[in-house]
Amino acid sequence: MLQQYNGLLEWATFAGLVLLLGQEVLAAGPPKPAAFREEINVDFDGKQATTQAPRDGNMTETECTNYNLKIGVSNVQYYSCCGGLKNKTIKHEPSFANFHCYPARIRYGLLNVTSRFDCSGLEGQKNAKDRCSDRWGWVDEPVDCWMWSECFTGACEQEGIKLGSSANPETDFCGDGRCDANIENSRNCAIDCCQVDNPKCVPFNNTCPEACCAEETCCLDAEAAKKLLVKQFWMIFLGIVALLALLVVVICCCCCYCCYSKCCKKKQQRRYSQMDIEMPRARNGDK
Repeated sequence: MLQQYNGLLEWATFAGLVLLLGQEVLAAGPPKPAAFREEINVDFDGKQATTQAPRDGNMTETECTNYNLKIGVSNVQYYSCCGGLKNKTIKHEPSFANFHCYPARIRYGLLNVTSRFDCSGLEGQKNAKDRCSDRWGWVDEPVDCWMWSECFTGACEQEGIKLGSSANPETDFCGDGRCDANIENSRNCAIDCCQVDNPKCVPFNNTCPEACCAEETCCLDAEAAKKLLVKQFWMIFLGIVALLALLVVVICCCCCYCCYSKCCKKKQQRRYSQMDIEMPRARNGDK
């Protein structure tokens, strides 16, 4: 009986300890993953992603940023923000899908800031957002399209020149979707002029063209791109030939100098040797 009583006492003590530990765990509450993700962002593949510099959190309301989020291997989302990335106090307006300072995926997407600029305060931002949404708001998946952010940059530049100017449909700027033949081309404004040179960069059927259409190299069609590649090849080839020729000239000059120096030294040695022989003879003859 005593052994059974002792066994029951040990089991009761063990059960009491387990109950106390369980109460402490419940009182502590569940872990807070959000606080962890604020310090270390993890992308879709489980790798550590880059985070935005802390200074963006202290930006003034006039300072704006274009950035993109890479989700997984190939999914990229494009956004603009004024007032600081990850600033939760900036209200998101669903009518401007690409204007967002704290989208949900910023916590685990790979963040890449592409440009910084000024937009003349809240009024300038509103004018620029309205103009770009009128121009590019018809895209089916706006956050997957780069054109709105590029337009926002150009419209904000106009707002910096004159407040309210971007709201005028007649105001031309890079990103308005019209290639001004007088001042714009594929080099200085690919977003507007690529569609002129390459039909694949023309937006159609509510879809966004490839992001490379914002670069000069993608503005060319296949034939033009091939010609440009051949031209670049020959330029590189001729540059290498010119460098080799220059190297050969330098080597030849060095060799000639070395040969000349050796010849002069030998002649001087012979002359000194002859003088050493003749001088004793002359002295003996004088005697």
